[in-house]
Amino acid sequence: MRSIHPIIGLTLLSGLSTLAYGQHYPELALGGGLTRAHLSMQREQLSNRFRTVSDLAVGGTIRVLLPLQPRWMVESQLQISNLPVGLGYREKGATYYSNSSSGLPLTGMIQAGVGLRRLELLQLGLQWTLEAALHASYAWAAPAVVHQTGQWGSPGNGQIGASWEQQPKRQGTPVTGAEVAFRYEFAERQYVLFSLNYHYGLLPLAEIHSTQISYFDANNQLRTDGRFTVPLRISYATLQVCYGWRLKSAQERPTRWRTPRYHIAPPDPTEEDNTDVNP
Repeated sequence: MRSIHPIIGLTLLSGLSTLAYGQHYPELALGGGLTRAHLSMQREQLSNRFRTVSDLAVGGTIRVLLPLQPRWMVESQLQISNLPVGLGYREKGATYYSNSSSGLPLTGMIQAGVGLRRLELLQLGLQWTLEAALHASYAWAAPAVVHQTGQWGSPGNGQIGASWEQQPKRQGTPVTGAEVAFRYEFAERQYVLFSLNYHYGLLPLAEIHSTQISYFDANNQLRTDGRFTVPLRISYATLQVCYGWRLKSAQERPTRWRTPRYHIAPPDPTEEDNTDVNP
């Protein structure tokens, strides 16, 4: 029986914590983090040494969350991300990247949408909880819809290189996403959210087609007969830290009872009055 008492105590404390922070109100959250994009490459008679190369980038998010049910919230969000992607060629363990002027033209993205969030999937302590969300949004990548050309190296001059041009296809694309997050409640109206997100564009914004390529094959012979196509389909992962506020008015907050410094108990009305009364 003694071993059960600590378990019961922790369960009660966990329940009190959920009651304290589980009363959901509209929320506002601001965050930012690191983003890494991924672009696929379709090769035709081309060495797999050519590939797309993505670097870590930064992005920011603003969210507005509204309570739907005790553990469900609907949210709207606006996200701005920088998605730098270049063209690389691997040879003898080294990778050569295109510079910023000749990189693939997908460089930035604006994304707006809605989501459904499930709170308190798992209680990890008095102040930590696990939650998850699904997102549906629409994304615009302005640099990806303008006709651009690029060149890397010196194709056709006996050196490794490639030149390409971009063919725009669409102005934007629907995006689906999923999120797993840890929420840390450190105050009645404030919290920090550590989240991992993955987003996938359903349609390519544009396509990049090679116009001339020079590369060395497995026999170390220079060839120029291959080609590649890179569909600009938004696919990226984000690791973010968000700071959130509950939009709870001061009138709704419970007032704390304070013990006065000096206190005189009022007379008990049930006691008899023993005061002498003179006629």
